[in-house]
Amino acid sequence: MTPLFQPRLLNPPFGDPALYIGLQGEGTALLCDAGDISRTAARLLLKISDVFISHTHIDHVIGIDHLLRLNLARDRVLRLYGPPGIIANMTGRLRGYTWNLTDTYPFKLDVHEIGTRTISVRRFACSEKFKPGPEQRRPFNGTVVEHPLYRVLTRRLNHNGIASLAFRIEEHNRININKDALGRLGLPKGPWLQTLKNKIRAQCPDGTLIEIPAAGSPRPRSMRLGELKQQLVHISRGETVAYISDSGATPANLKKIKELAVGVDRFFCEAAFLERDAVKARRSGHFTARQAGLLARACSAKKLTVFHFSPRYERLPDEPAREAREAFHAG
Repeated sequence: MTPLFQPRLLNPPFGDPALYIGLQGEGTALLCDAGDISRTAARLLLKISDVFISHTHIDHVIGIDHLLRLNLARDRVLRLYGPPGIIANMTGRLRGYTWNLTDTYPFKLDVHEIGTRTISVRRFACSEKFKPGPEQRRPFNGTVVEHPLYRVLTRRLNHNGIASLAFRIEEHNRININKDALGRLGLPKGPWLQTLKNKIRAQCPDGTLIEIPAAGSPRPRSMRLGELKQQLVHISRGETVAYISDSGATPANLKKIKELAVGVDRFFCEAAFLERDAVKARRSGHFTARQAGLLARACSAKKLTVFHFSPRYERLPDEPAREAREAFHAG
C-alpha cells in the first residue's frame, strides 16, 4: 500500500530548508519553507498548491520568487501560510517588481497570516499588479488547513524573539477498497467509490443509500453504507509528518513541540549545531543534533530526519546526523 505522503528535503542538509510533500495519486504537493529551490525540476514545483512558512529569514523564503515566476501565466491559486507579518512581507516583496505586462495573467496568490486567534487572508492577483485585496478573517484554533484528505496544524514557537511556526501534517483515516471483494460482489469500479469514501469521511449514518451503476441498465443499484463498509472497506490510521524549523530547545518551545508532534511517523527537525556547540545553539535559537534526536524520541516519532546544518561542520558532514541518530535511539 503506497503512502499518501511522499516527503523529501529538496536540498542537502547543509542547504536551505525546503520540505516537499508529494501527495501520491493526487498530482499535488505541499511545501514547508521555501529556501533556494531553483535546482528542483519545474514539473515538481508546479504541483505545489500550499506553502507553509515557518518564519521569514531569507534562507526560508527566497524560493518564493522562483515559485511565483513559474506560476505567473498559469490559471491557478497558490496558497501561502506564515507567521504574523507575512502579509506585509509579501506586499513589500511583490512591490519590488514591475508588473506592467501581466494584465491578462490569471494567477493569484492567497496569503494567510496566522495570528493568535484569527487567520487574516489577502489575495494578490497578478492581473491587478499584485495589489493586496480586501482583508478577510477566520477563526484560528490550531488548525490551518482542513482538506478532505488531510489537515495541517501549527504551533507558534519562539526563535530569538520572533515567531517561528512548527507544522504537523496529518492524513485523515485512510480508506482502502478491497478489489477482490469488489469482484466477488459483482460491483464495478468507478466514481461511485469516491462517493462512498466521501460519505464515510462525512460520518454519514450506516443506513445511507449509495447508488451503484449497474452494467447494461440505466437504473442504478442501491446498497446501504454500513453493508458496503463491512464488505468492501478497510479503514486504517493515516500518516503524520512534523516539520520543526528554527526555534531552539527552550522549555516553552519543547512543550509546544511535544504537544504538536506526539506519535508522528516522520519527524523533520533542524539541527544547526553539534552538542559541543550547545551554547552557540542556545544563543542563536537553534537545536543541536542531540537535542533534535532526544526531542523526536520524546515525541515517540517513528523516523527522524535532521537538516539545516551549520556550514562549520562541512568537514564533518556525517557528524550531525550521527549525533541525532544516537540520541534518538538511545536506551
